[in-house]
Formats: sequence, structure tokens, C-alpha cells
Amino acid sequence: MSNYVWNKVICDKDILEKYFIDYNPFGDGNLLDKPYITFNKLFDIKTLDEYATKLGVHIYYGDGFSYKRLENNKYEILFCTKWKYPIAAIKKALTLSHNIEWYAVEENCIYVSKFYWNNGIKENVMVIDDGYEKWLDNNIDFSDNLEDYDHDIWYYLQTSDKMWVNWESNDDFKRYEDSVVKISFPFINSL
Repeated sequence: MSNYVWNKVICDKDILEKYFIDYNPFGDGNLLDKPYITFNKLFDIKTLDEYATKLGVHIYYGDGFSYKRLENNKYEILFCTKWKYPIAAIKKALTLSHNIEWYAVEENCIYVSKFYWNNGIKENVMVIDDGYEKWLDNNIDFSDNLEDYDHDIWYYLQTSDKMWVNWESNDDFKRYEDSVVKISFPFINSL
């Protein structure tokens, strides 16, 4: 099982504010000066503990987060979760808004997932190969200075010409409900 999964969400400002920004993440009525990023509003729940009880998985946000406006009037949200892909949140967000792109990469950096809506939830993957290692060698100082919630893979992808490959799911992405180590990668041989 991977220890950390880095996430990057691209969405509209209204989606950011309506579903991700949370000034009361603990459900105690005490509003924070600076918000958290949570999935509470996606599922109409009040607390992080209620999320764990309802969805059977605890989401860790301890490494911080950021969000910023992009040039195309979209927003980029960066955060890191612990132990598992937040697959329930990914599916819920894409169901609520078909304009979201949700990227995820585990700390073992085998592949990057891109979840999006196209007549249903789809996942494209890009296998990470030696090109990433070479890029990292040339950008190690940059990488070392990133915040914990950020990942250098997002910057590598801007320079990569590798192709994204669709990875079908016929079981509602159950491959992400258990340890990601048990996943077989049928797409690797086709690249």
C-alpha cells in the first residue's frame, strides 16, 4: 500500500468554493480564518470523522494544501492524502460537476491517473518512465523545495510528450478501494 497519494484537481471557482473550501472542517461551529480542503461538503456531512464512518476510509489532510487561479479562469487545488486514493470523493465530485479533472499519483510514481467525465467517469493513465527520472535529476533543487502537498510530477507532466491511455473500469473503480499494490497494470504492455 502506498503511504501517500498526491492529488491535483482542476475545477471552476464555484466548484472550489461549493465543494472543497471548508471553514468548519470539524463541524464544531468554530469557523477558521483560513479554510481547509475537505470532502465534507461533497457528501453533505459535517466532520472528518463522519466522513470516515460513512465512507469507511479516513482521509488525511495533514500535509497542507493550496489552491490558485489558473490563466484559463479555472482553479488548481493541490493536496496529499494518506494510504488510499480518495476514490469516493473523485467519483462524487465528477458526478456533481462534469468539468472537473482530477489527477492522482502515488508516492511510488508508477503511473499518474487522470479522472474526468465523458458520458460517465473515465480514467486515463500515463506510465511514468525514465523520462521522469531524467527530468528529476535536472530539477532536483526545484523538487526539493516544493511544499509537502505539492509533487514534482505535476511539473514533469508539463514537459512530457507521453500519451495518456484509457484504463476502463467495469466495476466502479473498485481497484482503488483496497491496497493499490494489488492492482495489475494491463496497460503497461500496450505502451
